[in-house]
Amino acid sequence: MFHLVRHQEDYRDSVYLDSKGNRTVGIGFNLEEEHNRQFLKEIGIDLETVFSGLSLSEEDIMSMYHFSIQTAYWDATKFLPDLDKHPEDIQVAIIIMAYNLGFNNLLSFKDTRIALLQRNYEWASDEMLDSNWASQTGIRAKELAQMVRRHAEK
Repeated sequence: MFHLVRHQEDYRDSVYLDSKGNRTVGIGFNLEEEHNRQFLKEIGIDLETVFSGLSLSEEDIMSMYHFSIQTAYWDATKFLPDLDKHPEDIQVAIIIMAYNLGFNNLLSFKDTRIALLQRNYEWASDEMLDSNWASQTGIRAKELAQMVRRHAEK
């Protein structure tokens, strides 16, 4: 999953602005999120130093990635309680959506969730693409929607 997330997200060792203007670092690690700031504090990274242009080590970036992917997994299972009962491609797509969107924004995909619960993967894919998120992320959203659509009944 790491390679797909890295493909989907920017990878930078210093602060950059994401597509929504959020200060971000590493592999899509949003520095505006309070739980992310708390994590940095816990691993001994000073936020102000990061904001001033500090380049982070690969080890720090991987620590942030592991924290983020674990959070995304738990968010994805809250969004779709039977996540582990779906095909692996669908699990990965939903976890990456959670990684990219965060839990509160993932919750806005109500029809996608209903479609997934009904195992209607074509509808779920259509709903993923019929969103502001898909408009903003372009090819990345299409890749994830295609992973879901592959499991639609023919």
